[in-house]
Amino acid sequence: MFDGFDDDMTFTLTLKRSEVSGHAGAIQRHALNTFKWQLPETMPSSGGPDDMIAEVHSIARIISGCFYDLLRSIFARSGSSGQDQLWAATCTAGKLFHEAAKTAPALPRFFRSVGRAMVLADQTLNGGANGDLIGQAFNGHGLALGAQSFLAPEIALAGAPPVMDRRRRAVTLEPATLRDLRRRVGAPARSVANVNLTQLGDTAVASVAIRQDVPLDTVDKRLSGVVAPAHTVALVGESGRSAALLFAPRPGVPTDEVLRFVQSLVSHDQVAFDSQQPKRRGAVATQPRAGAPTHAIRTRGNKKELYRVRFAH
Repeated sequence: MFDGFDDDMTFTLTLKRSEVSGHAGAIQRHALNTFKWQLPETMPSSGGPDDMIAEVHSIARIISGCFYDLLRSIFARSGSSGQDQLWAATCTAGKLFHEAAKTAPALPRFFRSVGRAMVLADQTLNGGANGDLIGQAFNGHGLALGAQSFLAPEIALAGAPPVMDRRRRAVTLEPATLRDLRRRVGAPARSVANVNLTQLGDTAVASVAIRQDVPLDTVDKRLSGVVAPAHTVALVGESGRSAALLFAPRPGVPTDEVLRFVQSLVSHDQVAFDSQQPKRRGAVATQPRAGAPTHAIRTRGNKKELYRVRFAH
């Protein structure tokens, strides 16, 4: 929960999970921090509250640090130490983060995706007044942005450019484009592809999420025969009179990310391997007991899937 600002302008989160001094959540977590991004597979699986570990709540301190550093920089640039300027800086940073969270493509490096979307949102909302500060805040936590790379055509795709209907917030891609895109990202020919219109700054693009089921047998023997969905998200625009791939992760990366995420869940006892299911079909509990698993296994037809049943504190 939000405790407010300390005397040194430190934003803190109180985690009421454990009173054990060595536990990762044993002390307040500060958004004013120096944690830097690194690949989750290079992080330790466990550690104390001052360590960055391969666990989602620990890693979240990086994006908290990026946001808070941006807020501080906007406030410092105002040249004032008054409450009105602090509130204005908070509103500016918050609105940019909110806009980015709505539009940032769900790519494997999502923190960087959010940062890039913030730069593009700032160009639209503020004429790019804070672009340098956004870049500095994210770069300070090991996340170089290069926001314009989102919008640069990389590969020509089969078919005509996307047909955009901004009024209805809809976009259509030709079947040939989707077939070509599946092939290029290494997805099966019959993979489900969801196409949505995404506004990145002043530019509208097609965001295509291609689903694949990832077998979890190699993660833990208790997950034998269980799958989890991996979504390869690609951005499609145009180049000349053809559809063009603007951005997509390398083949295999989304699958690897899912396997590492599930391994993290298993390592931190966040998977219910027994029959712990929500009482009502489709229900998601938001106030679980402390330490309750966040994911469980359900059977749909002949397929066993890992899915979220609740959110952790």
